[in-house]
Amino acid sequence: YPPFWDEDHTLLELESRVTSLALIDFRAANRKEGIQSVVMILVVIFIIMAGIIMLTKDLTFLSKNLLNPLVELADEMQSITRLQLAGVSSSAEDVQLATGTSEVRITRRTFENLKKAIKSWGKYVPWPVVQLLLRADAEASIDVQEKEVTIFFSDIASFTTIVEGLPPEQSLLLLSRYFHDMSKIIDEYGGIVLEFIGDAIMSIYGAPV
Repeated sequence: YPPFWDEDHTLLELESRVTSLALIDFRAANRKEGIQSVVMILVVIFIIMAGIIMLTKDLTFLSKNLLNPLVELADEMQSITRLQLAGVSSSAEDVQLATGTSEVRITRRTFENLKKAIKSWGKYVPWPVVQLLLRADAEASIDVQEKEVTIFFSDIASFTTIVEGLPPEQSLLLLSRYFHDMSKIIDEYGGIVLEFIGDAIMSIYGAPV
């Protein structure tokens, strides 16, 4: 076509000088590019959704096998200082030991052994003393200190006469209830039960707590 693009012409002059006109159809190419763009967007969305799902699964696995067991373990460790060592069933312990990563399971198993050791220790040492040592982060030692304390003895009046007419099971039940109720009262008033002597109770006030 004539090179008149550098010249100043009106629209009518241009139309009069144009002798031919070509129309090019770009709809197929545009449609193809549009389809490719839509497919690309769908692929990107799919990849993002797959990443979110995998991340959610990883977070769920992490929470179930690491975070939750660690939180439960921390709560149990905190309960030791309060001597809240209420026993759980063996099946529940087995379920807890089976969850978590290998490191968490090893830590929990070691902690369960520690709980058993503390429970066993509490059978020979008064619980308030065990609690004091745990809270104070102190180590038990053999030494001598001069303190003013109060020793309290208590027994059941005419215990021998009473148990003579009772079967052994009833005698054991009587002693168990007596020791339980008396120990609770002694503990409420700040005393520590040192030992049970037959039907007698020996407790102390003023030491070691």
